[in-house]
Amino acid sequence: MKNSAPFIGNEYLTLSSDKKPLKRPRATATPQDKCPPQLDWHPINNGHGIKVYLAGDLTLSALTLWRKFIRETANNGIHQFELDFKGVHRLSLAGLAILLLFKESKQAQPSNITLTQCNEALYKRLAWSGLTEEFIVRPTRKL
Repeated sequence: MKNSAPFIGNEYLTLSSDKKPLKRPRATATPQDKCPPQLDWHPINNGHGIKVYLAGDLTLSALTLWRKFIRETANNGIHQFELDFKGVHRLSLAGLAILLLFKESKQAQPSNITLTQCNEALYKRLAWSGLTEEFIVRPTRKL
């Protein structure tokens, strides 16, 4: 079996022209892969609040989306916000800073901003950073 590709673990490797082993590319993305941030919002409670849907990685690359959101909701008089973290894979330290920037720009009280659908890793990061005292945090419940 000289011509067969070497087998390592559960991946087959092929040899290139310079005899270096190459991994076969993955067909599907995993949560560990980089996911671009996404932010979408709509009014709730008869226009008295805004629900924000977040997805992807909440890192420094999300800052432009947050600035746009803050700018577009600046003069509407709404101070009740619900941030849905169901689609968030990662929350970096820059993401934590963005949340604090959002809170300060809206001059909101801790009871005015709710973080919902936080998975266990996100909840641990929020608790570690002390942001559970700055926001109302509702982790995802396991059924």
